[in-house]
Amino acid sequence: MKSSTGIQDDGELKAHVLDIQKKAYAVYPYPCIGLLHFMNRKISSHASYQQVLKLGREREGALLLEIGCCFGIEMRRAAADGFPAKQIIASDLHAEFWEFGHALFRTTPQSFPTTFLAGDALNPDFLSPLPGNPGPQASLDLSTLTTLNSLKGNVSAIYARSLFHVSKANISAVPISTLDGQSSISSAWQCHLWLPHGKCRERHY
Repeated sequence: MKSSTGIQDDGELKAHVLDIQKKAYAVYPYPCIGLLHFMNRKISSHASYQQVLKLGREREGALLLEIGCCFGIEMRRAAADGFPAKQIIASDLHAEFWEFGHALFRTTPQSFPTTFLAGDALNPDFLSPLPGNPGPQASLDLSTLTTLNSLKGNVSAIYARSLFHVSKANISAVPISTLDGQSSISSAWQCHLWLPHGKCRERHY
């Protein structure tokens, strides 16, 4: 956090984090915000994390998507570890949280050029359960995206650390498998990382 924010004083850094926490909690009082769990990066401990980073290095145009990103701390870790930031898409129900992420890390859309989409993954207008494109689009312009539906057939890996336990939705109600356009996801309530062809890795946090 010190290197990211440029704040070296412990007291000042703590006050900075707590200020963002207070503002975010006023938007919606998620327990993970109240308990500062948003400061705990977990994606790098996942068994498939290195495979995802390899996709970013070796597959041209590979896309990494996080649904339920909050402040985007996990995608910032992925970008720092080598996944191209311009090939990362983050989504959350509350657009304010993404702005708080920029404030927390003192970044801008230029210095951290990840695409953000605000929307409800349970809303078919944002993420439809119907199949989309049968295969990757050669020229997908992320800057024109307004919903996740445009990503169908194009996503290489999906991360959903804080989605299902917050939404209390059945995993089948969130049609993540339609995004890779190839096969369905195995039923797993706490499956948090999806890889190509519908494969998933379970991780109980």
